[in-house]
Amino acid sequence: MSSTEVIWGESGSAGDFRKAFEGINKLTLKAVNTVPTHHGNGKPTGKTKSEFVLDPQAYYDLKTYVVAGKRLPSSKEAFSKYFVTEEAAKRLTDLDPLIYMTIRNVFVRIQNNCNSFNDENLSKIVTIATNVREYAISALDKLSGDPKLSIQAQFNIITDEKYRAGAKDEAYYSAVETVQIQLDTWKAEANGHKKKVEKTREGIETFLGKTQEDKRDADFIHHLFWEGPVVDIKTRQPIKKDGKEIKNYSSFLDDEFARLVQETSDLIAEQEKQLKGRKYGIIVAALMVPVCGPFSILAIVGVASGIPKLNKKLEELAKKQTDLGDEQTQLQRLIGSVKILKTQFDKLMDVMSKALTALDHLQGIFQHQAKHLGDASTACFQALKVLPDSKSFQTRKIFLEAFVRNATKAWKELQAVTEEFIESSKISVEIPA
Repeated sequence: MSSTEVIWGESGSAGDFRKAFEGINKLTLKAVNTVPTHHGNGKPTGKTKSEFVLDPQAYYDLKTYVVAGKRLPSSKEAFSKYFVTEEAAKRLTDLDPLIYMTIRNVFVRIQNNCNSFNDENLSKIVTIATNVREYAISALDKLSGDPKLSIQAQFNIITDEKYRAGAKDEAYYSAVETVQIQLDTWKAEANGHKKKVEKTREGIETFLGKTQEDKRDADFIHHLFWEGPVVDIKTRQPIKKDGKEIKNYSSFLDDEFARLVQETSDLIAEQEKQLKGRKYGIIVAALMVPVCGPFSILAIVGVASGIPKLNKKLEELAKKQTDLGDEQTQLQRLIGSVKILKTQFDKLMDVMSKALTALDHLQGIFQHQAKHLGDASTACFQALKVLPDSKSFQTRKIFLEAFVRNATKAWKELQAVTEEFIESSKISVEIPA
């Protein structure tokens, strides 16, 4: 039995006080995850490290998607001017008059949603980590940092042996009152942070709802371009040319280029799987070969730089575009972008779900900590007032010392992992123009 599990009585204010403090410590530890570490090549080391409950890699992936999405055309006019003109897409609109408008609207809507989320909510995820760090620093100050006002300083007064033999004086009652004030202040801070997390969570949930709608439309476009058969958008009936169903738009527009894009996409998935454990050593594949049109429009999340096989494939794609007419280049851009859009959405949904789960977890931690701090404050005066008179004085003194010691250790660890998250969030995501 550890010193923090010492029983001082299961009922009354003393028991409530003990249970509240134990709850505070347990909840603090829940804001820190233990994760396996990996070598530079992605292989596990067999060791673990502490990490903030908000996954730094997931945040980077989300940030990459949002930054890349912002680079998509922001309006119908921009789509036509900088991406694909309706004239270039005539081979498509001859088959289905609605296809160009549908693709354009989906790409523009994704840009608008990403731009809005970037401006209003993305930075708030880092702000939450900053708030948790500040909360941890404040908790440490209340626990043991302040030499005069900390809970530890008050416990040192309250557990002084002189109060077992003599009457309690003003210093004693002042110490009890100070503990109560610190707990009440701590509780108010926990409630405040809970509300901040809740608001940020709402912003991500709203973006998730919009993203789910975007994904449904992007999946449908991907089906038309890559899976097939091609169907009429309005009737959902197969479209035929020369009496035969069209396999998919990509092979119809440029079969050789479509093959290269698929091979590149498969290679990206393979490399990403091998590098799954690597943290922060990732950049968008577009940075490897910026001249490769489709792959410079959207980011490929989770791919490490400096992979010769992938670089070679991207260069092959780039050469395929050399000496093409402008219209065919635009169609190739469309083929590649639809493929990458699907890749990004598949990863994004998982990333956003993780972010929501983490924020739910943090919100619950703050909520329950506030409750435990309130319980401790309520029981504080009665539990500490009678402490010197208790037969379990030494046992309870050991518990209080252990609580401060263990809580200080837990809050220092939480402060450290939040600082690591904040530092990792500064890694920039750059998409070539």
